[in-house]
Amino acid sequence: MSRPCRRPWLAAISLALCLGAGPQALANEQVQVQLPPDAALAGLLKEESLFIFPLMSLVANNCPDTGLQPGDSHLLAATGQRIVELMAVSDHLQRVLYLESALREIQQADVCTRFAGSLTPVVTELRRLGATTEMVE
Repeated sequence: MSRPCRRPWLAAISLALCLGAGPQALANEQVQVQLPPDAALAGLLKEESLFIFPLMSLVANNCPDTGLQPGDSHLLAATGQRIVELMAVSDHLQRVLYLESALREIQQADVCTRFAGSLTPVVTELRRLGATTEMVE
């Protein structure tokens, strides 16, 4: 049975904070994120990534049973932000074209069912490319 995601307004705030923060800010939240080298992210530098990474971050933070480990949602958010930086997308364009679309998508009743299972393979691939997360006490 699909379960709608909880508190979309909270997801919007969480996404804004995560996407507005780099790895140093994420470390303040008790997670240190090391992204893959920029060259390893080259295959992700496409328009689809500008939508899918914010959506994955929202799903990771709002859907049950994603199979993610602690820190993985930060990795997804930080990777999405790095892709935006590497593609030199303006904040306005990012918000209007991609973040708002992801926020609309997360409000769909079946979004958790459709996307939760796709998060772990993406995180696994990011780790294969050199990403790490470490919980800090």
